[in-house]
Amino acid sequence: MSAELIAALLAQSPHQVAQLARGRSGGLAVPEATAGQVVAAIRRIVLAGGSGEGAPERPVPGAGLLLLAEAMVVDEHPSAADWTAGERAEAVDWVAALLERFGEDGVDDLVRVLNTLPSYGSRAGGVDRNAG
Repeated sequence: MSAELIAALLAQSPHQVAQLARGRSGGLAVPEATAGQVVAAIRRIVLAGGSGEGAPERPVPGAGLLLLAEAMVVDEHPSAADWTAGERAEAVDWVAALLERFGEDGVDDLVRVLNTLPSYGSRAGGVDRNAG
């Protein structure tokens, strides 16, 4: 997302952003993953781009970015419905930090990283929904 797009979305009400997100087609083009895998990937991206000093255990981004992170990224992840409320909240925090630091480029980096992960079903002992 460009800085202009993020600013425009932040100017919208939470209801309007949620409607925009619901109007999107598809979702993230990534394989299923645990919340822990997603958060670990985001942490690596965010912390690799920082100064390395005093990395937080969990970021504290602004409310507007939290809403964007939830509606436009976390809710669009194919495994998000399987995550606990706490896992979703942590993922939202980290996605918001990713957006704050890198904008759309950060989301693009995240998608690339998540597409390198092994299939969730084969790692978690569940059904591999990606198998054909």
